[in-house]
Amino acid sequence: MADKDYNILREVNGYYFDSNPDLTLIMPKYYEEATEEGEAITKISQMIEQNRYDEALAFAENCLIKFPPEAQNAFLSWQICIYWRQKKIPNSELIEYFSSLVEAYPDSAYLNFDKAFLHVKNRDFNEAVKELKIARKKEPNHAPSMSLLFLIYYLAGDEQWKSLYLSATKSKLLPERILNLISIGEAIKDRKPSPLYLSGDLAKHPQLNEELLEKFPKLIMVKSPSQKNILMAAAETNYLREFIPTLILSALEIKDRDFGIHVHLYAPMGVDLELLQMYDEKFPELNLSYSYEKISYQVVSGMPTYYSTMRFCRAWQILKESSLSERLALVDADAILRKDPFKNDKIKNADILLTYNPAAPLWDKFAGGFVSFSKSDSALDALSYMSNIILKNIASRKEFWFIDQVALFDMNSNYSKKVTIDTISGDELFGKDLQHKEGSIFWTFTNDEKVMNNPMNSERVRLMSTYGLTQEWNILVKGKYGTVVANRNDEYIGRSLISGGSWCDHEIGFMKSLLDFGDTVVELGSNIGSHTLPIAKIIGASGRLYAMEPQRILFQSLCANIANNSLTNVYTLNQACGEKEGILKVQELDPTKFQNFGGFQPKARQGEHEVAVRPLDSLKLKECKLIKMDIEGMELEALKGATEILTHLKPMIYFEAHGDSVMEIASYLKDFGYKIYDFATPNDPMYLAVTEKDQSRAKALEIKELHER
Repeated sequence: MADKDYNILREVNGYYFDSNPDLTLIMPKYYEEATEEGEAITKISQMIEQNRYDEALAFAENCLIKFPPEAQNAFLSWQICIYWRQKKIPNSELIEYFSSLVEAYPDSAYLNFDKAFLHVKNRDFNEAVKELKIARKKEPNHAPSMSLLFLIYYLAGDEQWKSLYLSATKSKLLPERILNLISIGEAIKDRKPSPLYLSGDLAKHPQLNEELLEKFPKLIMVKSPSQKNILMAAAETNYLREFIPTLILSALEIKDRDFGIHVHLYAPMGVDLELLQMYDEKFPELNLSYSYEKISYQVVSGMPTYYSTMRFCRAWQILKESSLSERLALVDADAILRKDPFKNDKIKNADILLTYNPAAPLWDKFAGGFVSFSKSDSALDALSYMSNIILKNIASRKEFWFIDQVALFDMNSNYSKKVTIDTISGDELFGKDLQHKEGSIFWTFTNDEKVMNNPMNSERVRLMSTYGLTQEWNILVKGKYGTVVANRNDEYIGRSLISGGSWCDHEIGFMKSLLDFGDTVVELGSNIGSHTLPIAKIIGASGRLYAMEPQRILFQSLCANIANNSLTNVYTLNQACGEKEGILKVQELDPTKFQNFGGFQPKARQGEHEVAVRPLDSLKLKECKLIKMDIEGMELEALKGATEILTHLKPMIYFEAHGDSVMEIASYLKDFGYKIYDFATPNDPMYLAVTEKDQSRAKALEIKELHER
């Protein structure tokens, strides 16, 4: 295959090549039916997108046990790919590893498919074809393998693609998504607008299809723009709270700015509109305007696709209907302004200005992060033409997250002779420095990081402090097990609760298997109560749960969450546990900084406040069914302070441990008659210690004794 064809394959299937090895992100598309397996795979995909690798691995491992053999291969593939994606192992080593897995799981077509993609990344297409043929022998109708084989044949000019195409389309086995990608591939090869996105004589009739637009939610204008230049950002609830305040306030620091800000909201709550109203009243000099739409799920395909693309249609409406505005620029919600973009000479002189990267794949050549349109008739025609492309594809429920960039590509190709279109590089417009460079705009994240490790967190705090606004890091979240206070800056537990409603949900399933109504439980390292709430509900009002958390800020949220859910069977203690009484210095958490709030190691750090250390035996418990520990390396010390409990009550012990500490804990507990059962994954090292009276529960979970591993 020639270099240009390989590059086309990269452009068409770029999301397979951008990480190592991000191999199966397309897999949920093959499970569109509402099967339990399909829902499970979609859940894993969501966890990966949120960087919740530990949960994804554990969940995939659990699925290997839960689902029948014919479904296990998919979950095995997920589990392996997540793990190796984190480790970033070179392709050559990964291919070796997959070869051993193919031998261990000879019926798995998915493993051959994944191995084929690794060969494609190495540009060894002959080996890739061999693996795909093997996969098809195992499963003749294996759609992912058919799709990749079809792409390779097609781009290599091998006539076999025709017979494969005919057989696949007749039986509807080749996914429509892949056929669409082929159409884009043709467009890239010939450097023509993709026929996929054009419908009939659409290019000859650019006026917006008002009848089609009527099928979508109505745009509701709360306050109309009043400036000749509009900087428009679109956001749903999470992006509004995370990013829009920083975007708005950063504009205040631009001297002699000549634009107003318009915010368009998707499916806002009342508090969201109140937030924008507050900014408008407090800072009238911003000339803030805003609109919203209620989402109709009947016409929306994927929510992220809708959010990122529908903003262009709304931009057309807002610019056309505003009597005062002459130009509108769309900007991503996660941008910080360092200068007035409307004062750039290229923006002033062009009907349309596109940020352009000729080396990028199709969906990034014309970036949607910043696009400006004048109010000229030709620019409005071009914008309505682009809006039609977007509306038709959303209405037909096509799942292209990059459809706005493709529409920009088509618009530029069709209108370059009809309207003054200019391009500008991101560096030229925004500056090369992606940090706080004077006079630049910068984007605060790339790829999957989103809010993770985002410099906007500290910038938001700085701006809010500068302008006398409350720095709200806690959010009230309606989670799976109750309404909780979660910190938006907590890298793992807080973000998981905000985005998914729970944290390590698979562990709650273990708790349900281990506990009964009326049990007594001790939880060491309760954090904000992500496990405390469901455990308290499992053991019921007649049960008793002792929840201990040494970090002051986390302890406050823990108590708030217990009170907010009316739980009277939980006894909270702001303390640590050790072999004997003492004092522990604990690092004072800064709730405004993005970090892992549950990841501190007390032995390794000096802190800013002191908490009492008490032996567990000081609780003088008369009964105890389970001790749950996640205390960052202090597990053995805590157990040494529980000799009476271990000797007489013999509770089950569910704990996290790393490295050599696992065997140290196992050795200590052996003297009390405990056996350790291991259901750890590489990133989720959890263990269960039980005595003879509870071994049946451990065996029912189908987990292995530690020495067997």
